[in-house]
Order: sequence, then structure tokens, then C-alpha cells
Amino acid sequence: MSNLTALIALAAADLKDAAHDTWSTAELTAHLRQTLRELDLAAPVPTAATLTLASGSRALDLSTLGELVELWDVWHPYDAAAPAQPPVRPAWRWLSAEAIWLELEAPPASAQAVRLLYGAPHAVDGLDGATATTLDRYGEDLLVLGATASAAEQLALARTGAVNVAGFTPEQLARWAQERRRRYERGLAQLAARRGRPADPRLCWDEAV
Repeated sequence: MSNLTALIALAAADLKDAAHDTWSTAELTAHLRQTLRELDLAAPVPTAATLTLASGSRALDLSTLGELVELWDVWHPYDAAAPAQPPVRPAWRWLSAEAIWLELEAPPASAQAVRLLYGAPHAVDGLDGATATTLDRYGEDLLVLGATASAAEQLALARTGAVNVAGFTPEQLARWAQERRRRYERGLAQLAARRGRPADPRLCWDEAV
């Protein structure tokens, strides 16, 4: 998997600006970050975790999971040694950004396990403190495509009327950016369809907690 430095270099090469005469490293980093958030919403990382519901409580603290893009499924009660098939799925609702309320007839008399299936944000090694990249090669290519489309669109708008921008006229740059945007959006839709929302309890997901 590529790190931030490698992805910046790929983006700069696609923009015909390997020397960063037009787009600085900081600017390309910002476009990569923005595009990564779009990938999060379309196809977050499928993740599973087991937390403990405290005795006498229906509220489950999710703060140890970090950022969640979307919470897909909640299983309770849950026994890792002999999970129910199909799993028991109580109704639940959000209490806050870091807690949910399980709609149980009565709070548990003792601490009980709760299994959570959710989408976590992607990471790029070297970006915002991340030490690993979660995207596969297809995702990395899509990330660079979206970031360069965004960078080119922004510059084409800012430089309308200029004679030459990074080897393109502003009109040429705008058309090039639009084509890349169309390709990126098609790829984003394909990625979302490919990932979907895993709901099969037999799927083996990464254990976060």
C-alpha cells in the first residue's frame, strides 16, 4: 500500500506538475484528504468490535472505537464462544455521537457483551497521524483521480482568463478536470456497489476492540 508521499507524487505526475510549480505538497495533501472523506462515505472500512454493556445500563459507550462513519448492526446478547445464529438484534438509537441506547425490556443484571458491525474511516499512511493505508490499489487509484480532479477544477476556476496553467489553458484544464471528475464519480459508485453494507453474520471482519 502507498503512503502519503507516494500518493502526492502520483497526483503531481498526473497533473504534469512533478516539481510542484503549480500545486504545492500542502495543496495536494488537502485535496487527497477531502477525497478520502468522500471515499469514507461511499465505502467505509467494514469493522467489527465487541464492547461490554455495564450491569444495570441500557447505554453503550462507543468512544473507544474512535470515529465511526456508520453503525450497521448491533448484536445483544452476544457470546463469542457460541454466537447465536441468527444473531439477536435489539432496537437501538443514538444518545450522542459516542453512545447508543439499547431498547431492552430491562437492563442486564450483569455485564454483557455487545457485538457491533460498523464502517470505519479509511486511513493513509502519513496523513493526519495514520501509520497504515487501508485502501487497496483500486482505492488508491480512485483517491488520486478524485484529488487531481478537485485540484484541477479549483485552479481552472481561479485562473480563468490566464494564458497558461501547468501546460494547459484554463479551458483545457477545465475540460480535463471534468473528464476526470466523471471517471472518479463512476469509480466511486462502483466502489460503493462492490463494498456494499456487509450484513451476513458469517462474514469474518477485523476485530477492533
